[in-house]
Amino acid sequence: MKSNAQMNEKALDIMADIFDPFCALLADKEFNTLFLTDFKKAISYACKNHKDKVVEIAAAIDGVPVEEYKVNPFILPIKLMMVIGAYSKEAKDLFPSQSQNTEETSSGSAMVNTEATDLPKDS
Repeated sequence: MKSNAQMNEKALDIMADIFDPFCALLADKEFNTLFLTDFKKAISYACKNHKDKVVEIAAAIDGVPVEEYKVNPFILPIKLMMVIGAYSKEAKDLFPSQSQNTEETSSGSAMVNTEATDLPKDS
């Protein structure tokens, strides 16, 4: 069984290997527009127009050199969706984070966080 340190190192290696091809995809204005609006279409566009970058990403995920990577047409789109989709607007909407919350943060005190309001008067 691999230790957490080994698994973390492997994950960071994969992230480092996919960073350059992913940035190259984002440099394409059409891909970037699709990525921001409809990541499913972005994946299709990438597969059609940036085959070399898509293969680099998939090979990195599998941990094999690009020259040895064999494209599986059924698995490749899933891998690409995982990588690209993780950064898409849909994923951010699906998994909102408090760190992205733009509202004023709570102090944790009920007294400080309670605004005074006029209560309706009994007639």
